[in-house]
Amino acid sequence: MSLHLGNRKLLSKAMKISILSVLLSLFFIIFYSYANAASPDKWQEKDVSFTSNNTKMQGTVLMPNGKGKHPGIVLVHGSGQKDREKLRQDAQMFVKAGFATFIYDKREKSKSRTMPVLANDALAAVHTLQAQSGVDPRKVGIWGFSEGAWVAPIAASQSKDIAFVVLLGTPVVTPIQQQTYHIQNRLFQNRITSKNVTDAITVKGSRFVYQSNLLPEADHDAVSYLQKVKQPVLAVWGAKDRLTPAAEGANRLQQIWKSNGNKKGSILFVANAEHAAHQTDQTGFERFPAFAAGYETEVLNWLDEVVKGNPPNSQVIGQVPSQDVHVYQNLIKDVQWYDSLGVVLGIIGTLLVCYVAAMISSIRNRKMDSALKRYAGWTIASGLLATIGFASYFVMIWSNGGKVLGPVLYERPIIWLIIQGFSLLTTFLTFVLAFRGFHGSLQKLDYVRIVLLLVAGTLFTVWAVYWGLLLPS
Repeated sequence: MSLHLGNRKLLSKAMKISILSVLLSLFFIIFYSYANAASPDKWQEKDVSFTSNNTKMQGTVLMPNGKGKHPGIVLVHGSGQKDREKLRQDAQMFVKAGFATFIYDKREKSKSRTMPVLANDALAAVHTLQAQSGVDPRKVGIWGFSEGAWVAPIAASQSKDIAFVVLLGTPVVTPIQQQTYHIQNRLFQNRITSKNVTDAITVKGSRFVYQSNLLPEADHDAVSYLQKVKQPVLAVWGAKDRLTPAAEGANRLQQIWKSNGNKKGSILFVANAEHAAHQTDQTGFERFPAFAAGYETEVLNWLDEVVKGNPPNSQVIGQVPSQDVHVYQNLIKDVQWYDSLGVVLGIIGTLLVCYVAAMISSIRNRKMDSALKRYAGWTIASGLLATIGFASYFVMIWSNGGKVLGPVLYERPIIWLIIQGFSLLTTFLTFVLAFRGFHGSLQKLDYVRIVLLLVAGTLFTVWAVYWGLLLPS
């Protein structure tokens, strides 16, 4: 009897322990779920599609947890073909702060992908976000980075549905000026300060690129759209931004706001930050993973005031950075007919044809005076190397934004010095041929070869002087 009673007590105790364990488990599950729901670092994601310019677009809405209507922000890509995940770090910054955030895939690259078309995409994305449950449609704004900072003002100037504008790496210049400024900085940071080199690559080079239509929408007028934006604007620059001119851009933007009466435009300079407001090295070209100190705090503080209905009056936050180089202001005005692709290719083509024809003539006739033949051979070789070398080096610099310049010596790239050496040799040998070429008995092919080399040499000398290949400074 006592054993049976003991078993009943043990069973009752075990049941109590089991029930208590279940209750504790439920408590922790509910507490954990509530803590997660209340945490500002948690959000829900939903893939959505929308249509813009007869193109189906795909994107993701990052929605903060919690009840009520959230303010919203649409993120606009920089240049290039990029999917929405490229903007995830930026999107998480906003959603953690309570903003419904929309990132979307950029449309495929084509001739029809112009900035106005990209602005239509951005505006369609704004309308898509406004239609989401949990979003306050009156408090949806737009954020644009780099090229997106050209696109966002176009969209904002076309619709009052955009409540505010945040611009990062703001280019208050034309695309050709921006690219020239970028290459100028690459040269400067690599200690390339020779005036002949910098003038040839950036000043004359940018005029050629513009006149030849090698850069799409090279003369896009950012100012004309910024003048039409009346919404609150925050323009952000990294203090070490080497792609867009921070000090000059900010000054120009303040003039625009003064002109159009926008008293809600503010400027933020982020110390020790590069183009995308990330931490960087001394050059300003290296992008580290984390945002620079102050970027998130200042942007979110400004947005908090805006969505509360109290956008700050115009102000400058942070210290105005110094610029190592300055924008080529009269770039488009200075363009000449001889900067065109047709003229430049015509000259290079003529040089190559003359030197190759002279080479063929040399191969067909080997009886020329040995000394004269040697001069002709060296003229052909040096002329071809200088012409092809310069053209290739120029294309390489402009196609990769000056990222690859090679070793530097005496304030010039070593590649430039080599090209310059061949240029000087070609010019010298051309003068030698001019004095010695028609002396003695010459066959018909000899005359042809010398005439070709003198024509090419004269044209080459003029061309080399223009591009600074014969000057010492």
